[in-house]
Amino acid sequence: MDSIHILLLVLSIGAVVGSIPVRGFTLESLGVLITGMIFGAYGYKIDAIFMEFGIALFIYGVALQIGPGFIDGFKKNGVRLGFVAFAVSGTGVLVTFLLSWAFALPPLVSQGIFAGTFNNAIALASTGVTDNPSLFMAFGTVYPVTFMLTMIFIVTIPKLLRVDLKKEAQAYFDEQDRLHPPPETRCYTVKNPGCFGKTLADLNLPGLVGVVISRIIRANAEMAPTADFQLLEDDLVEAVGDTRSLDQLQVVLGQIFTGRMPRGRKGKLVERRFVVTNKTIVGRKLSDLALQSRFRATVTRIRRGGVDIPVRRHTALVYGDRISLVTPHGSTEELTRLLGNNLQAFGKQEMYPVLLGMALGSMLGMISLGGFRLGLSGGVLLVGIFAGRVGKIGPVVFTITAQANHVLKRLGLILFMAALGTSSGDGLLPNLAASGGVYVLVAAVGILVSLTAALIIARWVLRRNLVEVMAICAGSVACTPALELANERRSGL
Repeated sequence: MDSIHILLLVLSIGAVVGSIPVRGFTLESLGVLITGMIFGAYGYKIDAIFMEFGIALFIYGVALQIGPGFIDGFKKNGVRLGFVAFAVSGTGVLVTFLLSWAFALPPLVSQGIFAGTFNNAIALASTGVTDNPSLFMAFGTVYPVTFMLTMIFIVTIPKLLRVDLKKEAQAYFDEQDRLHPPPETRCYTVKNPGCFGKTLADLNLPGLVGVVISRIIRANAEMAPTADFQLLEDDLVEAVGDTRSLDQLQVVLGQIFTGRMPRGRKGKLVERRFVVTNKTIVGRKLSDLALQSRFRATVTRIRRGGVDIPVRRHTALVYGDRISLVTPHGSTEELTRLLGNNLQAFGKQEMYPVLLGMALGSMLGMISLGGFRLGLSGGVLLVGIFAGRVGKIGPVVFTITAQANHVLKRLGLILFMAALGTSSGDGLLPNLAASGGVYVLVAAVGILVSLTAALIIARWVLRRNLVEVMAICAGSVACTPALELANERRSGL
C-alpha cells in the first residue's frame, strides 16, 4: 500500500478514535498517534517527509502566533520561566543518571534515553556519534512512549488536581482583562476653567492620560476632535480608554456627563469599522497615516487577534486589524480605499508567504556553526517568530488570519502524529522485548518526575493559573504538540 493511502487511512481512523468520548475525556489528536502506532506495528509506514513537513507547519504556525508578543513576554516572564526549564531539565538529568547507573546502562544508551525522554533529537548531534545503533535504538524506543505520556499528563492535569478547567480558563481570561482592560467609552462636561480656550493639541490628552477623544458636542452640533479644536465651557467630550485613564480624564476636564451622549443633529460624524487589507499600509504607524489631519478621522479602537490593543501614535498596523473610527460621513469612502476593508480578500489566505517563511527557516536550520545546527524545527521556529514580529517585509505580508493559523497548526500536528505513530510502531515491540522494558522504565520515570516538578513549581511556587500551568509543563519538556492538545481540550469545554 502506498504511503499516501496509509496516511489518509491513519488520519481518518485516528480522527474518529480521537473524537470518541470516554467518561468525558477524548483523545483528540492523540487518537491519530495511537492509530499510527497500530498501523506501524503491522508493518505499514508513512514516509518520514510527512513527519518533517507536519512539524514544520505546526511550529511555523505557533511561531507566527507568538511572534508579536514574544519579546515583551520574554522580558516579563523570561527569568522565572527559564528557572522552571532549568529545574525540570536538571531533574531529568539527575533521574536518568541515577536510574541508568542503577541498571548499569552504557553511557550512549543513557544519552539516547535522555534525548528521547525530552523530545530532543537535536541533542543526539552533541554526542558526535553517528554509527552506534544503541544510541538511536534507545532514542527510538523511548521517544514515542514518553511523547504519549507527556500528552496524557498534560490533558489529565485538571483531573489530577481536581480542578474545573472551564472555571480556571474563565478566571485566566478575567485576569487578562484586569491586567489589560478592554477600552471603555465615557462622556464628560468641560467644567475645568484651566481647559477653557485650550486646544486639544495644548492639552495632549492621549499623552497626558492615555485616552482618545472620539467626538465633541457643542450646541447640539457634532465636532471632529482635531488638534486645533478649542474647548469651551460645557462642551461634551466623548473619550475612549481604560478605566484608570478615564478616571484621570475627569480630573482634567471637570465632570462626568451622566446622561446619554447626544448625537448632534447638525453634525455628520459616524462610527465605522474597517479591516486592514491594504498591504501597502501594513507595518505603518498611525502617526504616519495622519488620519486626523487628512480625513478628520479618529481611531478609537484597534482589535487584533481577538484582543483590544492600545491606540497610540506609534502603533503599527497589522494585516487583519479591525479598526473603529469616528469620522465625517464623507470620508468613509476615502478611508475604505486607504485601509482596504475588503472582506473577500481578507478571507482568502495567500500561501506563498507561509511557504517562503518555512523555506527560509529550513535553510537557516541547515547552517552549521562549529558542528551545531538548529535543524528544521529550530530554523522554522526562529524565522516564524521573526516573521510574526515584523509582520511585513517589502511586499511580503507574513501575517495570517487566526482561522488560517489554526488550520495550519492543526494540519501540521496530525501529519506529524500520523507519521510519528507508524515510525514508532514499527519495531517498537521487538525493541521493548530486547531491552526488557528497562529503557522505557527509565524514560517513563524521568519524564513523569520532571513533569511533576514543573507542575509543583508552576502551580505552588509561581502560583500560576491552571491554563498557564499546562503551558509551562508542555514547554518545559519541549513538547509543543502537547500544548496544542491541551488547547483543544480547553476549547472543547
